[in-house]
Amino acid sequence: MNMVGTYDNGLVALSVLIAMLASYTSLRLVARSRISEHWIHKVWIAGAAFVLGGGIWSMHFVGMLAFSIPGMATEYDTGLTLLSLAVAIILTGIGFAIAARGEESLASTLFAGLTMAAGIIAMHYMGMAAMRMAGTITYSASWVTVSVLIAVSAATSAIWLASRARRLKHQVMAAMAMGFAIAGMHYAGMQAANFTMLPHETGLIRPNVSPFLLALLISAITFFILLVALVAARLERIFQQMARREARAALRLEVADLLRSKGPRSLDDVAALMGAHFNVNRCGYGQLDPDDDIFDYDICWTDGSVPELLGRFPAAAFGVKIVAALNRGETIVVGDLARDPVSDEPLTQSTSREVDTRAILVVPFVRGGRLRTIVYLNAREPRQWLADDVEFMEEIAERTRLVIERAEAE
Repeated sequence: MNMVGTYDNGLVALSVLIAMLASYTSLRLVARSRISEHWIHKVWIAGAAFVLGGGIWSMHFVGMLAFSIPGMATEYDTGLTLLSLAVAIILTGIGFAIAARGEESLASTLFAGLTMAAGIIAMHYMGMAAMRMAGTITYSASWVTVSVLIAVSAATSAIWLASRARRLKHQVMAAMAMGFAIAGMHYAGMQAANFTMLPHETGLIRPNVSPFLLALLISAITFFILLVALVAARLERIFQQMARREARAALRLEVADLLRSKGPRSLDDVAALMGAHFNVNRCGYGQLDPDDDIFDYDICWTDGSVPELLGRFPAAAFGVKIVAALNRGETIVVGDLARDPVSDEPLTQSTSREVDTRAILVVPFVRGGRLRTIVYLNAREPRQWLADDVEFMEEIAERTRLVIERAEAE
């Protein structure tokens, strides 16, 4: 006999909340991984996988506890239940690792999304297979297809958003969308299930722990995981800020010594120091010839991965918007030249490809109301310039500006 189940609305809402919190925390950890290096980068990827995989698993079983069939008690196979958790964490981690390579191509995003979706789908149906009850489960092919499509779209969207949701409000929006999608996959999968009670069976003995208490236990564990993850991310940020302050104090002293001992001849060394400190691919200086409206790039340091930017370039090659802002004395901060409105002109895009650059930070020196000199940082890959990055770059640029103006006056 086919049985129709009912849902506890409170537990359904709790399951959706868990999915959104897990999504938010995992996106935050992925964001931390993008500005971390070496082993700490891998730690954040692993943490994101554990949080999202564990959150999906917890959401699934809270959702299952929200579901009940009159007269049919349910228990779960321990081995399959734990295996479903492991599968969710491992495949989610592989998806995040693929996405963290920095390749934002469609193929890479789809591959990472499909891998993560496989973990979500496998976890759900393994969790269903772990059910032990006096009945059988069959599935509607159409609803299974719907649940798979939701999982694939949710996972692919998560990968895409993880690479672009850099601001807090965007991460919150992404987490809400992803959480609803993950929950939607679960409940679509439940809609696909048809429960049939076996003949002459009265059901299993009801477990000693009530579904409500079990749901609270799972939720408490989940919230604890999410809290630890957020605290860990905050501590890592504090440690990075401390290390950055120490490195910048040392750099200030080194730059001051160079400028004092070598004067204008120190600018090549200063460019090398700034390029290494900011971990960019190119750093240098350019002088504007106001008569011909041409930038003369005479100082350039690179890390070897990009060509040197030396010689004369028309100012117009960098776009009307950027040059106009520089003339007003504004620092140009662009995290991705391919997407920022200030760099959407065809000439700007062409120059960006020519010099192999996706992110720029440019500080102008304006004298007598006219642009004279710029000092710049270039990166091959999109990056998020932090507010203190901009402030420190402006500070170092100001120190070198005085040396340049003194040399010109002499």
